[in-house]
Amino acid sequence: MRNALLTVSFFVTAFVASGAPAEQPDSVRLAGAIAPFVDDQTLLVAHVDLRMVDAQAGVAKLIDALQLPKDAAGELKNIATTLGQRIDLLKQQGAQEIFALVNIADFPGNPVMLVIPVPKETDTAKVVEALGLPTFLGGKFESARIDGALVIAGPGGIKRVRESKNPPPRPEIAEAFQAVAPSAAQVLWVPSAQTRRVVEEMMPTLPDLAGAGQMKPFTSGLRWGAIGVAIPPKPIALQVVAQSVDAQTATTLKDEIAKIVAALGKQPMVRSMIPRFDELGRFLAPTVQGDRLTLDWNENNEGLKAIVAILGPPATEMRAAASASRSINNLKQFGLAMHNYLSARKTFPPRAILSKNGKPLLSWRVAILPYLEDNSGGTLYKEFHLDEPWDSEHNRRLIDRMPEVLRSPHSSAAAGRTTFLAPVMTGAIFGGMEGITPKQVPDGLSNTIMLVEADDDHAVVWTKPEDIEIDVENPAKGLLVGPRESLFALFADGSVRRYATPEERDPAQLKARLTASGDEPVGQ
Repeated sequence: MRNALLTVSFFVTAFVASGAPAEQPDSVRLAGAIAPFVDDQTLLVAHVDLRMVDAQAGVAKLIDALQLPKDAAGELKNIATTLGQRIDLLKQQGAQEIFALVNIADFPGNPVMLVIPVPKETDTAKVVEALGLPTFLGGKFESARIDGALVIAGPGGIKRVRESKNPPPRPEIAEAFQAVAPSAAQVLWVPSAQTRRVVEEMMPTLPDLAGAGQMKPFTSGLRWGAIGVAIPPKPIALQVVAQSVDAQTATTLKDEIAKIVAALGKQPMVRSMIPRFDELGRFLAPTVQGDRLTLDWNENNEGLKAIVAILGPPATEMRAAASASRSINNLKQFGLAMHNYLSARKTFPPRAILSKNGKPLLSWRVAILPYLEDNSGGTLYKEFHLDEPWDSEHNRRLIDRMPEVLRSPHSSAAAGRTTFLAPVMTGAIFGGMEGITPKQVPDGLSNTIMLVEADDDHAVVWTKPEDIEIDVENPAKGLLVGPRESLFALFADGSVRRYATPEERDPAQLKARLTASGDEPVGQ
């Protein structure tokens, strides 16, 4: 489920766009495009129009409009860089729109199905690569051309669609699209009547956290919900519309939502995470308009700015924790790749792929591509000319296709540059150009740093055979990242450690950890 949410999150995040809007989406056309792939168990539908997306320009406007703090702005810029690269590659292949569908039948595996209308001449393998798969679908997916679209789904999803005969009409999908049109991105909650009944039977009451009220007002009273995102040059706005069965039910649902918000506000956990929850609560109260409930947060009514101000401080802490977790996870993936390389080649990777006369051509980062655990870099590796330097005419074209694992959540470096580097100094694992064996690490693999995360001042082109020279007098120089200025290090045994305090980064101890055979006493 986590991978599924990441997938939907990716496409929802892609709403950020620039000045020239494309043709406005037509709700009937959008519903028709996914009709062959929708059935009674389809629960969520997301849509992004790539023609309306210029991630970097849009993020700049978003940061300015919402006056976001520096750390949040930096994170959005990172997202924009990654999205911009992927979107450009997708558009080059003729992909103009992307739909993401979540189907209950595909649980508990990967319930997300991507539907991408593409021309017949499209190289679908390049579309899959541009999407960053299998990052989002956990490495388990199938793809096929069906009804003029590239369909990507978890195991069994393609078969289910092909075997589906005359899927039932879902007119509420067109209604939901229309409710939040025109917008660059939409997310629709469209449970069928059967699904609502099943939910009500399986979970007759709401969770204790939400007040333990009855589920029936929501399962019986709500037909669908839709979220639409407005983008520059229009005022930035987030619109939520929920369709109830009638006007009286809409009023009842508003009262039920107020009870849920009140119950959440009494929870110690919620209070600790959002100290100003009472102020937030008033922005969560929907307006009843006939048989619909609506929320509208935009620049004109100051709703978005107020919510950012309320959620800003706790969100900063959560972002810091999430960024640290992602850095650690990326380093662990490098550790697995290093040991996969060791198993196959009997040494750790050399610092650089060398020419016949010993000239460094390409980084160790290129060398480990086939050994990444999900094999996400295997196809890319085969496209390199390994006997040419990183900046040859051919290899230069591959720089912008840097694997996602090489981008740090703490970095806002330019596209194609990474801050995951090998520490270079006498006695380090990457002190020379040749790959070494575990026997050449007498200090022990668990005591010796193999890779580090550096700051943006030391970012390098990921394919270039360049890393970070360690200052032996101040070995932490250039290695402190994130809002808490932590040092993240991958050890040669595959473990990752974070050193967040000056005491943990004692220069003598850090130097001992950076060398493979320094004969120094090494602490943990």
